Amino acid sequence: MSQQQTNQVQESIVRIDLLTFFQANPHTVDTVEGLARRLHRLPAEIRPALDFLSRIGVLQRANYGRLDLFWLNKGEMINSFFNE
Repeated sequence: MSQQQTNQVQESIVRIDLLTFFQANPHTVDTVEGLARRLHRLPAEIRPALDFLSRIGVLQRANYGRLDLFWLNKGEMINSFFNE
């Protein structure tokens, strides 16, 4: 497996971890660093997945000064992934 493929797999795993976390904790609002601590990952691993999930509309993002906050936008969307 190439390094690019390995990176893509790792990014997918982090996205799945985030989706699972937010499905279980739908009212959470947290920063990149806070979510990294909750998932026992580095912020650098979490940031691209959060950017992607907010870009496609699963997560909402708001900037407050130097903090980016993320929260679940559509709980129904995540539930549909797990129920299909």
